[in-house]
Amino acid sequence: MLTVEDVIAALRNPRGLEDALILAHVVAHKLENKTMESWVDAELTGYGDVSPPSYRRIALSVYGDVVEYGRRYQNEQLRLSGLSEKSRTAVTTRVATESISVVEDWILKERNGAGLRTVLRPEQCQEIVKTSYRGECRIERAWGVPVAGAILQVRADIRSKLLRFIIGILDDVKVSGALEDPEKASNRLVRDLCKGIVVGDNATILIGDRKTQHSISCSVSCRNFVTLKRALQDCGVAESDVDDLRRAVELDDDRTDRGKTEFGPLVREWIRVMVGKAGTDAWRAATTSGLTTLYTALKAYYGT
Repeated sequence: MLTVEDVIAALRNPRGLEDALILAHVVAHKLENKTMESWVDAELTGYGDVSPPSYRRIALSVYGDVVEYGRRYQNEQLRLSGLSEKSRTAVTTRVATESISVVEDWILKERNGAGLRTVLRPEQCQEIVKTSYRGECRIERAWGVPVAGAILQVRADIRSKLLRFIIGILDDVKVSGALEDPEKASNRLVRDLCKGIVVGDNATILIGDRKTQHSISCSVSCRNFVTLKRALQDCGVAESDVDDLRRAVELDDDRTDRGKTEFGPLVREWIRVMVGKAGTDAWRAATTSGLTTLYTALKAYYGT
């Protein structure tokens, strides 16, 4: 099943931000919230040429290999005091347009000591020497390294914005009908979100405060790819995309560093690709319930 609670549950998991964004994309699509759907899509697939939000500006410390008066200093933090404000901002700021998966990868690599680096251009090195150093000096190469906690802050801000989105949905339930009983409004919202979804074996959807239950017949069986393929094709997923998913599932299942009841990295990548196709000529059916069916069908296949 798929509800707002699934997004909140994913947010509670320190490593579940990408899952939460995928779920939120489905929820935003179902609610026809174009603003939030566009934001979630950009976070999942990257901003490209679009200017990203301010929280994606990463502060950098600048280091380099410096030769000064014939002596070579490696990995030296560079002096930037003479730079103009514009030039200083250019070398100490990294605008991150990449997807959330890339941001998560930066965090993982940073923990292992080989994180994100931004290489400075030769003309930038020359400007630093000219304005901030005296005498005989040259910078052989220079790079920017995120200040401590900068990338973690990007992830925290994304998580915070997503949480505000979920809170906004819950507030809309309260505001949408001053004349409607809040419990009925909440149940109606969850019912709307659950329309057209695919659930696992013997599943029961619990609506609202869990006093009202609605049984939905199963169409995808756990670890039965034939039923998964049928469900995806019914919502317009192309045969070639289903074949790509099959290969992703098989390769992920060969991995030994993850459980069998969660999406592997290749399946996650496949989902991101399909999110990007939603509503385009490549997958027109996603303009209705395709995204919901896709994600919930995969959850049923993995038995979650």
